[in-house]
Amino acid sequence: MVFKTIAARGNIVIESTDTVKLDRDWYFNQLSDLLRSTSKRALANYMMARLLTFTELLDFRFMELNNKYPADQSKKTTSTRWLQCLKTTQEKLPEAVYRMYVDKHFRKEDKDSVMAMIHNITETFHEILDKNTWLSNETKARAKTKLSAMGFNVGYPESLLDDNKLNAYYSNVFKPGFETLGFFELSLTMVKSSALENLKLLAAETEYPEKWPVSTSVAHAYHIPTRNSIFILAGILQPPFYYRMGSSSMNYGSIGSGIGHEISHGFDTAGSQYDENGELNDWWTWSDKYIFKYLATCYAHQYSFYNWEGHQVDGYKTLNENLVDHTGLDQSFLAYRRWVTKRGAEEEKLPDLNLTHNQIFFVSFAQLWCSKVKDGFHPFILQYETHAMGNVRVQGPLCNSNYFARTFDCKINSTMNPENKCFMW
Repeated sequence: MVFKTIAARGNIVIESTDTVKLDRDWYFNQLSDLLRSTSKRALANYMMARLLTFTELLDFRFMELNNKYPADQSKKTTSTRWLQCLKTTQEKLPEAVYRMYVDKHFRKEDKDSVMAMIHNITETFHEILDKNTWLSNETKARAKTKLSAMGFNVGYPESLLDDNKLNAYYSNVFKPGFETLGFFELSLTMVKSSALENLKLLAAETEYPEKWPVSTSVAHAYHIPTRNSIFILAGILQPPFYYRMGSSSMNYGSIGSGIGHEISHGFDTAGSQYDENGELNDWWTWSDKYIFKYLATCYAHQYSFYNWEGHQVDGYKTLNENLVDHTGLDQSFLAYRRWVTKRGAEEEKLPDLNLTHNQIFFVSFAQLWCSKVKDGFHPFILQYETHAMGNVRVQGPLCNSNYFARTFDCKINSTMNPENKCFMW
């Protein structure tokens, strides 16, 4: 009944024969019991506390009280007015903000350049799989099928540049007379409109291809196993990940390794459970799964010996990310060398820089993870973050790369060139 009532607001009819998937069914199973066992006063106080979260949409009097008396006294914050307005605009009018960002900061040439890199890296991964010696022919064929079917999304969804679609998206907000609404009322209208748009997705037979899960303007890239797709957002296509006027060695070392990283997520311990259609499917042979887990254990042990700013790293918690950091790095380096071969000559040497372009590739990769962390936050990050951090994210992949060792002529069994390396593909 609850779902029927909610869906009806989006003009969606849920029949008794329809299946409703709940990611966390335990929550709904326990919610009724919790509500019955909680006093009315506690429920009323909770609802009022939730209502107070809307004080950021009110004037300065309420904002100052909210900052002065936060629920957690250790989290007192003071936000400038312009920053609060920017944050609220991004939250309430995301598609419009993304469009403005793309119009001002993104060029089609950037998208074409990155797409060319993606295709080169993908072809390189095909070649790596062809040469793999431990995968069975059956699993290898399925892996190549999945790689061929993988979707690649760069910059922004094309619908973002369609004025008619953008206007239709906000048609429930900017109705005649909306100018008379106050900021608070208009904000609530936007929240309601966004909720209705999300409800409409329930009626779609497949996932809505024009809806990207993360803001286009965010500096981020990600892989979605249920779509068998990777997304390289417009916000990440800037230094240090992407240099519009930079050498190919720089870009393959930076955004190229990131592309290889995201592609590899389709074949890590989690992504490998999904097939080319994004369906949960056990497409690996038993023996291949056993070897995969055995090889992955090497990465878990290696990273567990690392230390980040005086704190021990958990190589099992960061296993998937560590694995794809290394495989993505090697994919991108081989793709860069493939690009040089097709070009027929090395890139021109950069002035006043006594480095080869192979060396520049690895320097560009390492610069990605330069970071500064506030004192006291290291334990918190290690507890919740699934990526290795700072120097560990540089040292780990480079120590496993024979290409890095040869490029810098590292002595065998030196710190950056151990004799026993982890490998996967």
